[in-house]
Amino acid sequence: MLMVIVLGSVIALAALAMCWVLISRNLDIKEKGLRLDDQQKRMAPIAALKISACERLTIMLERSTPTSVVMRLPVAGMTAAQLQLEVIKSIRQEFEHNVGLQIYVQAETWQSIVQAREETIEIIKLAFQDLTTQTTSIELSQRIFLLEAKTENAAIQTALEKIKEEIQQQFSM
Repeated sequence: MLMVIVLGSVIALAALAMCWVLISRNLDIKEKGLRLDDQQKRMAPIAALKISACERLTIMLERSTPTSVVMRLPVAGMTAAQLQLEVIKSIRQEFEHNVGLQIYVQAETWQSIVQAREETIEIIKLAFQDLTTQTTSIELSQRIFLLEAKTENAAIQTALEKIKEEIQQQFSM
């Protein structure tokens, strides 16, 4: 009889221990799920801001292509030197207007955007190189278009790819 009581007590204690382990694990899983939900809720506004920043950076890069900048300027009323200065000024202003968006992208992505700006300005300077004071803005714009066609905006395309990668990473989390 004593053996039955001891055996029953051991079985009851083992069952209680198993219940305790199962309940404890279940509570841990629920707590982790609640923390994950809370984290996702906190990150949702940041994710929306990051996507918006990537959209704005994409627009900035597209607006910074040499062709795009030249097409927005009154080329006919300028000298080649004036056009060069205005194109470079426009590219820099576009960049400066969006510089704060760098906090929403990885450093590597931002660096590719800076590189795109610098290489685009170099295209403009290269197009202006060896021109005389008599060169018209129309001639400079044609040289800009030719150089842009040769380079295919490689730096801008690289920066756009980096931005796309950022967005893909945002949705793969």
